Amino acid sequence: MALKDKKTGGGSGGKRGHSNMTHWEYTEAIKKEAKRARRVQDKFACTQEYTALYVPKG
Repeated sequence: MALKDKKTGGGSGGKRGHSNMTHWEYTEAIKKEAKRARRVQDKFACTQEYTALYVPKG
């Protein structure tokens, strides 16, 4: 149950200061490269696990 009897004002909704974020393009590039790196690392880990389980040694 709410403690206030009146409706809160519309306000900025947490959006203040985000209208001119010039670093977003740079952030997107970092995210893209991080995703690629994770996929490469996961593929390597899967290959190592498969090799350890199913490829006979010796």
